[in-house]
Amino acid sequence: ISSRQFWRAARGLAELPPNPVILTNDDGDPSTRKFAKILGRYGLAGTYFVNNVSPLTRRQIRSLAQRGDVEAHTVSHVALGGLDYEEQVAEIAENRAYLEEITGQPVRFLAWPYGAVNESASEAAAAAGIVVAFGLGATAADLDTTDLYEIPRMTIFVDDNLETFAAKIRGE
Repeated sequence: ISSRQFWRAARGLAELPPNPVILTNDDGDPSTRKFAKILGRYGLAGTYFVNNVSPLTRRQIRSLAQRGDVEAHTVSHVALGGLDYEEQVAEIAENRAYLEEITGQPVRFLAWPYGAVNESASEAAAAAGIVVAFGLGATAADLDTTDLYEIPRMTIFVDDNLETFAAKIRGE
């Protein structure tokens, strides 16, 4: 599903299919383009969390936006928990404005760099117009109990094989 489908369901405006999955990719590394092409080959869309220091060009970021959602990941990929509130707001709001200007689409979702979040960062995200933020945590999200500013995600690495992937999905 898309991050926007998740958001609609979290607000009670839509139902999710059984066993929904959001496929995300962080940082805007050059490999992001290959990830997007693979998803497209299977008719899937991703959510791409891109920061301002990503090596992706503006054209490449626009191309990602045609294949899925391009969302916030801060200006400089800094651990926000170590910044004061004003710096947190600036990191998020400036990244949001940068991506919206490039893609022409609203940016309302954020992935916390390094999964680092504190109460101040959550408040800064809300002040910057973010409605949902994704962290880490290696568990599935439960709409009924999950804080919308700390949605957990399972990290799958390039060297994970089918066995380790399946173990992560089972929560082992």
